[in-house]
Amino acid sequence: LLTQDPSSSTSLAQTSGNTAWKLFANAFQDMGKNGGTATSSPFTSTTMTTITQGYTIAVDSAVDDNINAFKAEAATMTSASDLLNNQTVLSMVMSTYGLDSSTDNSSILTALLTQDPTSSTSLAQASGSTAWQDFATAFKSMGQNNGTATSTPFTAATISSIASKYTDAINSGTTSAIASFKSDAAGITSVSSLLSNSSALQVVLGAYGLGSLASDPAVVKTLLTQDPDSSTSLAQTSGNTAWQTFAQAFKAWGQNNGQGAIMSTSFVASLSASFQSNTNTLVQSGITNFENAAGSITTASALLSNTAVLSVVSGAFGIDASSNEATLMNSLLTQDPTSSTSLASASGNASWQSFATDFKVWGANGGSVSATPFTSEKIQSIVESYQMRQYESSKDLSDNGVGNALYFTRTMSSITSLSQLMSDPTLLKVAETVSGYDPDQFGALDYDQQVRLLSKKVDFSKLSTPKQIQQYAEQYLAMLQINPQTPDTPASMLDLFGGSSDDDILSLFGGDDSSGDLYSSLF
Repeated sequence: LLTQDPSSSTSLAQTSGNTAWKLFANAFQDMGKNGGTATSSPFTSTTMTTITQGYTIAVDSAVDDNINAFKAEAATMTSASDLLNNQTVLSMVMSTYGLDSSTDNSSILTALLTQDPTSSTSLAQASGSTAWQDFATAFKSMGQNNGTATSTPFTAATISSIASKYTDAINSGTTSAIASFKSDAAGITSVSSLLSNSSALQVVLGAYGLGSLASDPAVVKTLLTQDPDSSTSLAQTSGNTAWQTFAQAFKAWGQNNGQGAIMSTSFVASLSASFQSNTNTLVQSGITNFENAAGSITTASALLSNTAVLSVVSGAFGIDASSNEATLMNSLLTQDPTSSTSLASASGNASWQSFATDFKVWGANGGSVSATPFTSEKIQSIVESYQMRQYESSKDLSDNGVGNALYFTRTMSSITSLSQLMSDPTLLKVAETVSGYDPDQFGALDYDQQVRLLSKKVDFSKLSTPKQIQQYAEQYLAMLQINPQTPDTPASMLDLFGGSSDDDILSLFGGDDSSGDLYSSLF
């Protein structure tokens, strides 16, 4: 889109038939007409104003849509399963409590690898998840030593066992997907019916090594509904050989607007065999990488930072991202958070505890009550919190750190331990910065190294009052002026400490001293 002339009939923008793609390409046509390099920056003041306004409108519209759907649907929910099965409401509630999946999965794996799985208060035991317990038990030598084993738990026997478990798990999933595809194939008579069948789509895309396209159905639909022999088709204009091969295989659809019963017995068998073969190749490649690297790992942090090894290990024990989130949410909503053995309590994660506590009427009753916990007051509270989080994470505030500082002042009063602070990415970033560390460089350290460094810097006795928390947030903003952390221009010192106007950044935190002494007082 950025390197082709959008006015050309053979450009991706034109051949895709996607209005949004066309608008995007036209906005940057000076780049496209020159192979990706414009003679001058396309980001003129007018363009930036237009983009900013469009972005704001899009975000505000999405927020409003979420809020309206939430208000309409939440009040009818009387069980945890109701919430878990409603993605619109669930995503908004999770966002409100800071339960994004990447943070949750990292916290889960860290806890499983650094806690003694035989303890009744460990995350593994409290979760009630057999997969989590098996995983934690396999690495008990780490868990019983705070994440660092005296010798690598990846012995030759363990490596062999995990490789076998991983192969079995993948093979089971592959066999199931193929069986489902073969069963459904006769009914797949259009592109739309394929796109609506996740198992069949997995097999079809996997047969051509295009599994990643499952997350981009618009591209798949375009490839399958255009004649691949046409010079203006996406397959041809993309220059992607794999896409061209894929489109050619389904040319009958492409030449008939995505319609037709093309899943013959021989074609289904061919797709299934190719999917199986490609999966086997990927599995073997993953196992080889795992076997080469696993023997040198002795700490939980080393395992968590090695994606090649972690993907095999987590796959072998069936704790992929989607199951982590499902198990997590179910446990938080169906366990009494006041119990010391509950997942919320055992985790030490402030976000999880806050979430479980707010819905403890479900947790204390096994996940179901006669009356919904989404009272009008609760709905209003969640809407306000959700809007606040959207505001704090908006680009205008995230670029200069103000959003992080506002979040810190709002939530830090409930944090009483380093583990709680470190489980929250935003709070951790503020603490890293005030402690004098670069978050990117600090994040590359082992977890136990991070703990040792921060324990010497973060004094919770000096973060016990609103005034202390406010000053810490102000110190964070001051540090960002000395060492900006984003490529965008941060707020100026004049913006931060006040000039002739009354709308300096510190006024957001109640600061009313604009004198030169304020800067030194922060330190």
